Amino acid sequence: MVLSTDSLFSRFINDNLEPWAVFDSEYRIALANPPFAAQYGMTVKEMIGKTCYEVLHQRGSKCEVCCLDEAFRGGEPKIWEEARFVNEENRYFEVHCRPVKNPEGIASHVVRYSHDITHRKLAEEELGVSEERYRAIVQMAREGIFVLDA
Repeated sequence: MVLSTDSLFSRFINDNLEPWAVFDSEYRIALANPPFAAQYGMTVKEMIGKTCYEVLHQRGSKCEVCCLDEAFRGGEPKIWEEARFVNEENRYFEVHCRPVKNPEGIASHVVRYSHDITHRKLAEEELGVSEERYRAIVQMAREGIFVLDA
């Protein structure tokens, strides 16, 4: 069975468990998958055609610092971390914005996808607390402490 490119891409987007969306040059959602829509309490049909600032940030205008804009204008991928509430729970995400360029080399769309890194961020926080506790114990010790590397 041979799949068309459109069919294959559509299946990839829709079957992917990670949230994906494609934005046009007017910052409107052109494509999205169900996990992306679910993060914002919407269906895919409800969000298609809406702007990123309406859906992602509940704003009436483009953000002053806009990562999509940076990807459109600079033509380079952008990666950052963000925290947001999903299903009444604080979650951490690594977010990627990648420009899709037309034959002239100009970004016509930006693909935004994210990966939930909550477990990693919580582990990093726990490690920081543990290191601080260890540091406090060592600094308050009245006896000498030697570190021997064998």
